[in-house]
Amino acid sequence: MKFFESQINYLDTKLENEINEAITKRMKITLGIYKKKSELISLFNKFKEPVDNQVAKNKEYLKDYEINIGTSFKLVENFSSTFFSYINQNKKGSFYGIEDGDKKLREIINEKDYNNSETVESILNDILRYLTNDIREDSGEKIRYVTDQVENILEFYDYIFSLEYLLPVYELKLGDKQLSELSPGEKGTLLLVFYLMIDKENIPLIIDQPEDNLDNQSVFTMLREFIKQAKKKRQIIIVTHNPNLAVGADAEQIIHVTIDKKNNNRFSCHTGAIEDPVINKLIVDILEGTMPAFDKRKLKYLA
Repeated sequence: MKFFESQINYLDTKLENEINEAITKRMKITLGIYKKKSELISLFNKFKEPVDNQVAKNKEYLKDYEINIGTSFKLVENFSSTFFSYINQNKKGSFYGIEDGDKKLREIINEKDYNNSETVESILNDILRYLTNDIREDSGEKIRYVTDQVENILEFYDYIFSLEYLLPVYELKLGDKQLSELSPGEKGTLLLVFYLMIDKENIPLIIDQPEDNLDNQSVFTMLREFIKQAKKKRQIIIVTHNPNLAVGADAEQIIHVTIDKKNNNRFSCHTGAIEDPVINKLIVDILEGTMPAFDKRKLKYLA
């Protein structure tokens, strides 16, 4: 009888404290893992300093085109599916039901700043709270055992507290937008401008139709500036249908190509400087060029 009384007393007075101490100890280890992962973020930030300096030097040409390198922690894409592989959503609890369970997990992890250790600790505590209490609206936060929904608790804890799903990433961004969120035109411009800005090679560079998906204003006001900067140290060869690039970037040589589709797709070429009357007319008339680019070129000679 005394044995059972001592066991009941242990459950009533000591077990909860021991569990809390174990959770605190494990959380401390997890925050240590987070600190080590944060060292990679610091390393990434050090690597990107030269890029940041180069962007700052070109701010005049970038205007409102805010290019930056973002370094941050991100959840791996399969985090939710891996999380629920440990959860039995057919059993009553906070994550009961596929649709409702997914919603509850999103409440915990979405729109959170993973670059803050306090936030990560808070997320882990929320997960534990959702598993030890049924926080569904109609449940009144009924106390539950973690094993009510988690089938392999040791593997689950190893996964959750290991932070293997939290990755330090290094990504090119336009303002607050990631590369994957940009339109094809924005993405192409961002990558080309970024490349022209930071590449240190002096070998010839061939660019095929950089104006695709861009309006003339974007081509003339921004791309041309970076092409002009790049051609000071290397030969730039551009295939384009947009004369603004050729004229605005002060091309030394224009090669105009026509295809005679009625004559077995025979090619013919006219070459010369922008100032050559024949080339000048081809740019304005055949390539649907616009006069502002030529006016700017004219001012260059009058200066």
